[in-house]
Amino acid sequence: MDRLSVQGKNFFFAIDFLKENALLLEEQEIEPAGLYLDCKLYSNWPVATAAPSGVPFRAARQSASDLLRMQNCIEQLQDKQRAGFSYLANLCFRFELELADDFLSFLPYVQAPYRLYWKDHFLCFSPEGFIHVHAGRICTYPMKGTLAADRPLSELLEDPKETAEHFTVVDLLRNDLGRVARHVTVERFRYVEKIDHREGQLYQTSSEISGLLQPGFENRFGSLLDQLLPAGSVTGAPKKETVEILTDLEDTPRGFFCGVAGFVRGDELVSFVLIRFVDLKDRSYRCGAGITVYSDPLRECREILDKIYVPSS
Repeated sequence: MDRLSVQGKNFFFAIDFLKENALLLEEQEIEPAGLYLDCKLYSNWPVATAAPSGVPFRAARQSASDLLRMQNCIEQLQDKQRAGFSYLANLCFRFELELADDFLSFLPYVQAPYRLYWKDHFLCFSPEGFIHVHAGRICTYPMKGTLAADRPLSELLEDPKETAEHFTVVDLLRNDLGRVARHVTVERFRYVEKIDHREGQLYQTSSEISGLLQPGFENRFGSLLDQLLPAGSVTGAPKKETVEILTDLEDTPRGFFCGVAGFVRGDELVSFVLIRFVDLKDRSYRCGAGITVYSDPLRECREILDKIYVPSS
């Protein structure tokens, strides 16, 4: 993490969920390493030529026993929450995929605010920014709350559980930012965005929190990220205890899934959370949902399955 400091060079970085592994590449090393990246500071994303037919991947059909397994896992987590060990946890699952033979030809058509492909490792099309740093100001954009857009938006915005969940994540990220910044303010609270994909649209709710970097963090991005990771929106609260519970309950280590990646240009940093994640090593899709004691396990299963999509044009 200490290498993530400003030295007059532009570079890419990716840090896994538990901060055990990291990838750091100077700008000229990105493409030779088999990476395509598209974010607000850098893009070498492939340009569209002829649109392929079909879809890049399909999730294996979920059986009744698969859904029961998910529900049981959610209920085990809720037992931990009732015992007071956690009051919000982002529980994630792994789903097997069938990848198209011409999978790579779909890359130009994958649409998302943040896109990352690492050859033979993963594809991520993330809708969620993590931290942005520019001119001494730091912003973060926690995303929490998803609903299929064919249902009334009020189901999301007026739901007590979803509202409490968003408040919790905003409070967690506001406190996290307070460790590295002064004058921390919630600039926008629970704004709604639509995400397009071939099967329809999703509503997502996010907030924007900002502050002024404390002295000593301006050019020390490694120290900055070390204070803030793992990202609160994909862990829960309290963070340390919740991560321990999730590590025990989830059947597959997250690795780079739910970690962060980004790009540094001079004194500016843009990063994003590695969600909406296709693991190319085991041909799986990884996603999850925020769980509280008030969660309906079956409804949470539906939300998780709604997130298995391809955001393509």
